[in-house]
Amino acid sequence: ACGGAATARARPEGVRPGWEGGDRLERETLAFHARVREGFLALARIDPERIRVLDAGRPVADVREEIVAAVAGLLRERARAGGAS
Repeated sequence: ACGGAATARARPEGVRPGWEGGDRLERETLAFHARVREGFLALARIDPERIRVLDAGRPVADVREEIVAAVAGLLRERARAGGAS
């Protein structure tokens, strides 16, 4: 999220004082998100068959296509293996 203290947001009626918009994760720092990302990348290195890393910086349609192809491939593999996981 951008803006910081200079960004003025209206607090919706009935929401407690101190509400800053977004949820708890959206209010976390960039450093927090970098640590979470590094954790997931480490897991992907350990178990690349289970966790795949995709380049989400591409156009949405391209990312979607890659996701659909990856999931379809996994479903085909499971069907050939008799549904075993």
